[in-house]
Order: sequence, then structure tokens, then C-alpha cells
Amino acid sequence: TGALYHPLPRALEISADLVGTATPMPRVTALAARGPVWHAAGASEAQELAAVLASIAAYLRAAEVAGHGPATTLAKIEVQLAADADQFVTIAKLRAARRLVWRLAEACGSGEAAGHVRLVAETASRMMTRRDPWVNMLRTTIACAAAAMGGADAITVLPFTEALGQPDAFARRIARNTHLV
Repeated sequence: TGALYHPLPRALEISADLVGTATPMPRVTALAARGPVWHAAGASEAQELAAVLASIAAYLRAAEVAGHGPATTLAKIEVQLAADADQFVTIAKLRAARRLVWRLAEACGSGEAAGHVRLVAETASRMMTRRDPWVNMLRTTIACAAAAMGGADAITVLPFTEALGQPDAFARRIARNTHLV
């Protein structure tokens, strides 16, 4: 149901400008290749990875037109993937993402730049249930653990009442504390 604010060619021009603006800032990521959007729409793990890689390739092409090399651009891209309650599939997906990004970077002649790409996991919204939200605490805990075992650099745990609407203070606290466990 989403849409781009600008037409795709203009959006890619803007993304290339962001790479140039953020280049002097070594710890800033300017672009995100988001998989959770595709996952929430029903994509399989392979389809989510394919969409993320296609996004990275589009960013690399747009940045190349603007005069930015692949190593510079890859350092400014963050890969975001959904983590769900199927822990072994989530671990495999995150590990495969690292390898696929490395292969893409290698194909561009900047294999070592793949090490600078941050891998971020977010617990999947499509695994949340409205009828028994308390079970969502178990789901998010498993997804968080799987993301950690899969090698995520950062993990976002959604509140267990996400499917019910705006989370209350307790749900936000539980989501925040899940990382600590």
C-alpha cells in the first residue's frame, strides 16, 4: 500500500545525493534496504532477500551515476531484515544476507566494503496475533535470539501488543527488556 514521495528516478537521485552528503561522516548510514516491508506483505525469505539486493543494486547504480564508488556507497547502506519466530530460518536468512551482500560487493570490485554494511533485524509484524497477544512475547523473544545468532548488528523488538494498536508502557518496557535477556 506504500508509495514513493517522488518518482523512482528522482528518489534514486536523492539517495545518491545522500551518499555524497554522508561520506565525511564515517558512522552514518544514509540509505536503508528494507526487507520487513516485503516480509509484511507476504514475501518469502528468498523474496525478501531478493528485494533487498535489488534495492542495494539500485542504490549502487544511482551513486555511480553521481560519481560515488561502490565502496563509499556500501558503507552508507544499512540492510534491514525481518526476524520471525522460525528461528532456524531467521538465522539462515541473516547469514545468507551477509554472504549475498559480500557477493554483490565483490561483483562491483569492492568485496572488502561488504564488511561495512550494517545488518539490522526487526521482529516481524506479520507473526503478531491480536487474539492472544501474550504469546507474542514468546515470538518476539525467539525472533530476537535468532537475529542475534544470525549476526545482526542491531535488533529492534516490536512491542507484543503491536497488532492491537498503540502499545502501552508495559508493552514497550517488555520489548526494551527482551534485548537484555
